[in-house]
Amino acid sequence: FYFALAPLFALWPDPRSLLIAQALLVTAGAWPAYRLAARRLQSGWAGVAVATIYLLYPVTVTAVLFDIHGDTFALPFLLFALDALDRRAWRSYTLWLVLALSCKFYVAVPVAILGLVIWRYDGQRRVGLLTTAAAGAYAVLAFFVIRPLFTTATTSAAHRGLNYVSFYFGQFQELVATVDQRVLSAMIVFGPALFLAWRAWPCLLPAVPLALVALLSTGPGGGFDYRSHHYALVVPFIILAVVYAASSLRVLAPGKRVRNWRADLVMTTLIVLIAHAAFVDSLLSPFAYIGIPGRGFDPSVYGITARDAVIERFLDEQVRSEDKLMASMFFTPHVVDRSVLYAVRYPQDPGGLLLPQLLPRVDTVVADALFDYRIPLGDTFAGGVAYERAEIALLLRDPGFGLLTMHDGLLLFRRKVPSSQVLPQEITIVEAHTLPRWILILAQHVGSGCSLHRLVSDAGSSTSPGSVVRLLCQLNHLLPGAVCRVCRCYEFLICHHLPCFSQRNGPSAPRFASNLFLSCLRICLMVPTVGTLLGTIVAIVKHMPVMREAGLAWNTDCLPLKLLRRGVDEGTSRTGFGSSALGWRCTATACALVCDSSL
Repeated sequence: FYFALAPLFALWPDPRSLLIAQALLVTAGAWPAYRLAARRLQSGWAGVAVATIYLLYPVTVTAVLFDIHGDTFALPFLLFALDALDRRAWRSYTLWLVLALSCKFYVAVPVAILGLVIWRYDGQRRVGLLTTAAAGAYAVLAFFVIRPLFTTATTSAAHRGLNYVSFYFGQFQELVATVDQRVLSAMIVFGPALFLAWRAWPCLLPAVPLALVALLSTGPGGGFDYRSHHYALVVPFIILAVVYAASSLRVLAPGKRVRNWRADLVMTTLIVLIAHAAFVDSLLSPFAYIGIPGRGFDPSVYGITARDAVIERFLDEQVRSEDKLMASMFFTPHVVDRSVLYAVRYPQDPGGLLLPQLLPRVDTVVADALFDYRIPLGDTFAGGVAYERAEIALLLRDPGFGLLTMHDGLLLFRRKVPSSQVLPQEITIVEAHTLPRWILILAQHVGSGCSLHRLVSDAGSSTSPGSVVRLLCQLNHLLPGAVCRVCRCYEFLICHHLPCFSQRNGPSAPRFASNLFLSCLRICLMVPTVGTLLGTIVAIVKHMPVMREAGLAWNTDCLPLKLLRRGVDEGTSRTGFGSSALGWRCTATACALVCDSSL
């Protein structure tokens, strides 16, 4: 199949050509879904409903959104094959299965099980056996013959032979740590259609093993997540099950209670639509428009920033087509049309380990010192400005490479650059600023192990009003959905701070404290499980005498603080200051009163 894509890429050598081709091909799968339903249910509107289920099914859309993968290309081919199977059009059935198998070697797994289902339940024993035998033979050929032929000296050990299996499975500690996420993914993969599809459960059998393998995988990148491409091959069999289940309700055995299959089909369509809106990051989801970090038009997803245009211009101007290139991970799609291309840092690299091995194979490196992409990982995140720090340090120390150009954090290194062209590296030592005591108090009480502590600790050089409120805004990926709202109301907080503190030693400290205080209250109000930030509020309330010495005075006439203090005291008697719950019910009431009275 990929040979058929080659002319398209030759005409437009750009990843967007493949992305568009993939999206169009998956969209074309709506046609066999419509034909299958319209024929079996003898209803055009039923065909439209099933085609809608296919197009909006969560893992259909997430597979299309998740880059380019063979699983996604195989999805519509399997649907065409199932439609041909239902029509008993054996030549078409064979053609579509061959195309599906050519997309990826493990497509053979659901195809082989499909053959067994045909043999057992469809009465076409010869077709079923041939299907299973052909799929098994192709799997052996692809995995043990074709893949080794394309294994070279530069192929990573993880993708050599049976290492593929150990690379994606076996990390049981990760399996246990993410069991809740895996259960949620399983529910999203199968749940939206089960209202109707369970009645034709044999049709789901080819999808189960592949989905189960994906759910148990422990490879890098969270491949078990429903937003990856691994569940694309489940969709054709879910569509088949929905159609056959509705068809079985049309003709029931005598004496059985007749259900309204039309109502069940409408209900299934509505459930799929709701699941799509809730779990898929598309324009049909309301979450795409409300500014949640990592969703919709956030710059880390589909939003385009001014720096994106700077990156594109920089790569166009500085990178030559003949360069043997190593580039920052998110630059590679822009420069993929070349024979040698590596990433500066790979996801499985803890930092700086793989680069020395790969550096002799390239002559040009483009690194990103302002790596402006990050994803939440528990109480920390992956990515961020320090992501390629170790690699950049190695390149700066490597005598074979010189820093030739830099712009907006984009660093271009070339091999054997004349010393006169190498950009000089200078270090300027400046006088350190003393941290205000209120920052030290905050850092002490949020705990040295959390990300907020690290952010606050890095704020020493800035004492301007609202500076640490900006730091709180940087937590948008650590606490998605909560701090984003603090980000949006930041300008309001600066101009309308709570009258909780009176000024003693200048305007910066009291304004900071009031802004920080209200920010913490709003975050705790929206995310009741944020024990760290709730603990910060408690620390401020408990240590007012120390804060007075630091230049902050309690305004005892402030009613909101009286209410908050009462709520915290009640919480103390219930749980103690060390608990993350900390009398949440009482404190939440006080928080609501504070926000209502001040905003």
